[in-house]
Amino acid sequence: ADAQHGLDLGNQRFTPRRTALPLHPAKALIFSSYARHDNYAARILDACAREGLNAEAAGEQVGRLLRVPESVLPGYDIVFAKGRCALEALAAGCAVIVCDRDGLAGIVTNDNYARFRRFNFGRSLMDRRIDGASLAHEIAKYDAATQPSIAERTRRDADLETLVDGLLQVYRRVIAEWAEQEPPSAREGARAVAGYLKLVTRQMWDQ
Repeated sequence: ADAQHGLDLGNQRFTPRRTALPLHPAKALIFSSYARHDNYAARILDACAREGLNAEAAGEQVGRLLRVPESVLPGYDIVFAKGRCALEALAAGCAVIVCDRDGLAGIVTNDNYARFRRFNFGRSLMDRRIDGASLAHEIAKYDAATQPSIAERTRRDADLETLVDGLLQVYRRVIAEWAEQEPPSAREGARAVAGYLKLVTRQMWDQ
């Protein structure tokens, strides 16, 4: 599992959307810094058009940065994203299909949320190619009725203040435990640092 992203929910950010999602999706957004009109995003746009969805893209490479995403995301029914972008879209109340240039994981549901969250909605989950049939299959799973509970779960689970408090508790516990033990040898210390660097490298690669 990866170190989990958190969201700054201060100042009423990512509050519940004012209107419910429509029974049938109408608007979709590709939310990614990797999206371009000549890569995987083109296949998503094509699949959305075939499914009757009006789709757009936002991200650095399409020249549309969402500097205040919580003010824009609620205008879309389905968002195609990974990592933090997926988390922000979920918190905003959108249905989210986890995918990016690395592949497709699928739509986030109450059943798979815990697993997807554990792996940060990231690359480790993307085990399928992005093609028309796979995208249509995931779009068909859209369920407006379940999204409010997933959005609330996301806001509760990803609250940055709560995550930081949890980390501080872990640090205090580890410090207290180590204070009662003999200090590690130089070899043991080097082995621990190497293990940590390996873990961090893998997590950075998976973002």
